[in-house]
Amino acid sequence: MCEDINNGTYQIGKSIAFIVSHPVKREIFAADFRDRIVHHWLINKLNPLFEAAFIYDSYACRVGKGTHLGIKRVASFIKYASKKDAQDCYILKLDILGYFMHINRNILFEKLQLFIYQHYKYDDKSLVMSLCQRRKVFSNGYKTQSHLYSQPHQKKFL
Repeated sequence: MCEDINNGTYQIGKSIAFIVSHPVKREIFAADFRDRIVHHWLINKLNPLFEAAFIYDSYACRVGKGTHLGIKRVASFIKYASKKDAQDCYILKLDILGYFMHINRNILFEKLQLFIYQHYKYDDKSLVMSLCQRRKVFSNGYKTQSHLYSQPHQKKFL
């Protein structure tokens, strides 16, 4: 796999799609094992940049955050809004049907490439950008501006 990545022949494997019904019915896509290794390598490189850009009250898939901290935070907001249970307050809970499936992935990809170009400051920037480009399985034929961010030298993977 390292050789494939370093010589530019790495190809994305097939994902497995399945349906789960709990807590709500949704479609799940599981990446091939080799691709998950690349995902983990990329997120270890990029996560510090993402963390610096996220708002505090974003809890999913973040180290030191998660459901329990989110629940505690909501409880503190309720306590504040109700003036320590002295008055009623209201909460809006919603789920936007198909939200992630309807994100324009071309726009998302362009924003990711620009984010990496602007914020990633290590020698392997071109490799990181290249692997993110290969992850672009959601392309539907639109041209991207990724050529604007290409780097002349590429550091080796691992």
